Formats: sequence, C-alpha cells, structure tokens
Amino acid sequence: MMNLDEAWDCIDSANLIADTRDRKCAIENAIVHLRRLIGIGDIRAWYPIGYAYYCHPDRQVFGSQQASEMTKCFSTSIQLNVEASLCRLYLAYHFYDIRDLIQSEHHLGLVRSQDMDDTMQMRYKELRLCVNISRNGIEESINDISSYVDDIKALYEYVIPPLNLMNVVETEVNSRPLSSRSIDALRKLDSAFPVLGKSWFTQLASGAGGKS
Repeated sequence: MMNLDEAWDCIDSANLIADTRDRKCAIENAIVHLRRLIGIGDIRAWYPIGYAYYCHPDRQVFGSQQASEMTKCFSTSIQLNVEASLCRLYLAYHFYDIRDLIQSEHHLGLVRSQDMDDTMQMRYKELRLCVNISRNGIEESINDISSYVDDIKALYEYVIPPLNLMNVVETEVNSRPLSSRSIDALRKLDSAFPVLGKSWFTQLASGAGGKS
C-alpha cells in the first residue's frame, strides 16, 4: 500500500500522462491506495482523494461518478478541517468548469486565502476575477482587475500564465465592444504579466475591433 506521499507522487505523475486512458488508470490506482489509507483511519487522505477525482478525465462529464465522488471527498475533508480552503478552491474550479458560476462564487466566498501559499492565493484571486468577469463583464470588473494587478505585482516571482483569465477575457473581447476604460484595464493586465509577451491582452482587444 502506498503511503500518502507516494499517492501524491502518483497523482502528480498521472497528470503528466498524455494518453487519456493511461492517465485514468494511474489516477484510479492512486484512488485505490488512498481509499485504503482512509480505511485504516488516515483522515489526511480525504483531500488528496478529492483532488485525484478532480484530476480524473471524466470529472467534467455531466452527471459523472467522478464529479460526485470528488464533491463527497472534498466535503468530508472540509468537515474534518483537512485543507478546507484548498477543498473549497477546487470545488469552485469544478463549478466554474461546468459553468455554474453561482456555486463557484459560493465556494470562493468560503475560502480563507491566508491558509494557502502564494501560488494558490493567486490562483484563488484569478478564479475570483474570472467569475466576476464572466458574470458582469470587463467594464463592471475594472476595479477588481486593478486590485488583482496590484496583487500580482507584489509577487515578483509569480510568472505562471493566467490561463483561465486569458480565456475569459478573450471570450468577453469577442462578444462585446470595449470602452476606453476597459482597454486601460487590459493594459494594466499586460503590465502584470510580461511572461506573456508584449501587450497580449491589449492586442487581443485590438484584434477584436478596439473600443466602443
């Protein structure tokens, strides 16, 4: 039987597997071992087993068993106060993925970001901004964008591309005209993410037709 660290290593390795079938098998193998750890009373295993289900390729399939098990495991982990904020964050990601923005926002509201490291805090803030933009548009999220940029700039070594934010901004830019204020907000995002190259966000806006 794997110990907890070995199960985590198994999940991490599985996420690097390109073939979907092989990735499923590796994740399901980790789940079997985590179930055994839970069976002998190791409550710390509830969070990684929830995460393993989150990583399962079938998790986003409507009505899937994997989504149901993920929710149960994260809920149990929250009840046991085992990585509760991370569980909430991944539940928020799940509901965002299936476009249930109200549930995603609900779980984000229960996250204690101070319980997480810098990287996870920034992912939390990125997802919160994505939900706001998805629900309200860029124009109504300008203040939130400015706050997010300030947070990013405070972390000099944070260079992870904001893939969810890039996707939601692209969707918004292609669906409605942008005001000059919105374009200014996108310029601020460019200043926060030099890792993306020169003016990625504002070039996106320009390509979609510019300001209204």
